[in-house]
Amino acid sequence: MNAYRLMTVAAAMSLWLAVPAAGAPKGGCASDDPAIAIPACTTAINRIAVTPGSQATAYLQRGRAYYRQKQYGLAINDLGASIRHNDKSYLAYVFRGLSYAELGDHNAAIDDYDKAIAIKPGSAEVYFYRANSRSEQDDIENAIVDYSRAVDLDPRMGPAFANRGNLQQRLGRHDKAVADYTKAIALKQGVSLVYSNRANSYVNLKRYDLAMADFDKAIAADGGNFNAYNNRANLHYAKGEIDEAIADVSKAIALNPGMAEFHSGRCALYLAKGALREALADCDTAIAARRDYAEAYLNRGLAHWRLEEREAGLSDMEMAFSINPNLPNVQRYVTLFRASKAVQQAEAGKKDAPASSQKAAAEGSRRVALVIGNSRYAAVSQLPNPRRDADLVAAALRTAGVQDVTVAYDLGRAGLVEALRSFSAKADAADWAILYYAGHGMELMGQNYLIPVDARLQSDRDVPDETVSLQRVLSALSGARRLKLVLLDACRNNPFAAQMTMTAATRSVGRGLSRVEPSGATLVVYSAKEGTVAEDGDSQHSAFAEAFARRVVEPGLEINKVFRFVTSDVMSRTANRQEPFVYGSLPPEDFIFTSAQNPPSSATSAP
Repeated sequence: MNAYRLMTVAAAMSLWLAVPAAGAPKGGCASDDPAIAIPACTTAINRIAVTPGSQATAYLQRGRAYYRQKQYGLAINDLGASIRHNDKSYLAYVFRGLSYAELGDHNAAIDDYDKAIAIKPGSAEVYFYRANSRSEQDDIENAIVDYSRAVDLDPRMGPAFANRGNLQQRLGRHDKAVADYTKAIALKQGVSLVYSNRANSYVNLKRYDLAMADFDKAIAADGGNFNAYNNRANLHYAKGEIDEAIADVSKAIALNPGMAEFHSGRCALYLAKGALREALADCDTAIAARRDYAEAYLNRGLAHWRLEEREAGLSDMEMAFSINPNLPNVQRYVTLFRASKAVQQAEAGKKDAPASSQKAAAEGSRRVALVIGNSRYAAVSQLPNPRRDADLVAAALRTAGVQDVTVAYDLGRAGLVEALRSFSAKADAADWAILYYAGHGMELMGQNYLIPVDARLQSDRDVPDETVSLQRVLSALSGARRLKLVLLDACRNNPFAAQMTMTAATRSVGRGLSRVEPSGATLVVYSAKEGTVAEDGDSQHSAFAEAFARRVVEPGLEINKVFRFVTSDVMSRTANRQEPFVYGSLPPEDFIFTSAQNPPSSATSAP
């Protein structure tokens, strides 16, 4: 979201620029046209018989004219001369303070505003000006006090409400910010910008429908408000509406094509959509405009990696890390990309090894995985995280030594069934078979279902026809000789429940997924225990995906301990609101993803 902006002095308080000073000399010196006022005032100042009072006023009027011409240095000189002739001149202090503020000298500006307040303590405008300068100095609380004083003196001062709302927003007091923006809007002050800022506060309050309505109003009031388009794009993205988000950020780019942030944002959106070449083009543009843009390098690195351009992907990710090592997830991606590359190199070496070495490797543990991220749902709000979660988990599994990892995105029912059918053949020849699914899932009458992206689910009768049951998933893994592992990051709020017609009074759709009792060396792991829902949160990844990707690559951890750590990590991140749960049991042998004797390269250390 874009940073707040103060209402400018010119936009807010043009009144004083048009008010002649009391006692101004008659004629051109009092004109509001600087081209007339400046020479007339110069003549008045140079007049031999001028009285001290008149000379003070002439300097004030010429200083005011220079201020209007944005010649702030000349304005300060004349206003200082006026003050020397009359140190009780309220307007001279005000205009000199405004001139100092325009030049960025807010200490001097505040000093002049203090003197103006001492002369005329009931003036709302000067409190407003002082609040602006205090805000520019990040003296936020005192700025709020001054804006409050201004609106107490003049309840019609819309800019003071708008700017106080901006500061409340900066401090995270979004309810107070909304109240101030609402007052400013009622006073018809800066309507497009204030609507946009109020929408930002609504987003932080998670009142998304109100936020969307305000972004719409901001754009209706000013079709050139590129920040409103960009911020509305962010909201569409948060709701999983990728195409709508791309359309909005494209409008922002058309209005302001040189904004690197907009191109980087659209790169991330194309990445979420799977339009990888388009993503690369936008990230290239963002990086050309800003060579130190860490987020753009990260997004471009992900695009290269998904295109199997591994060298370019790792290079971009390392560049992102070198620019900003604290960028969310960048260290993890660097670690996983490096380790995955090492695993690939090792696999390539095995292919060139002597026949005896190849036979020995073939006798080891064969592990296969299917990773699915369903984000782009057709009938309900889209999910921003599953595609990213799938990438993260797939990279972690490769790092942990899984030899064959298949990644699929946004599968409809036919695609999901085909993916399971293909994976069944691999599982039949494997020791370990692992399936990770991120997307929507549901429970109906005690049975669990994965929801493909093309599901409509208008009735409970549609569930068997439009979804894939958990039992079908388990059957796909059943041929694995030693371990069957299903990870379901699908315990979200089910958006289909509200729209489904229930054909029998005894049927019901439950929260989350229902308990399962798998058998035969099988574990089913839910991101949240039965009957509860998981949080997508504000991160780029779900809490469960992040925790699993972190723990599965730790050398020497037995699988049960991996999931004890995952449960602890998720509960800690969600303040105990979400508890993953493991169902099923394993034989007494140890199941270890990553050997302690031979961990993958860079798997556990910072790059």
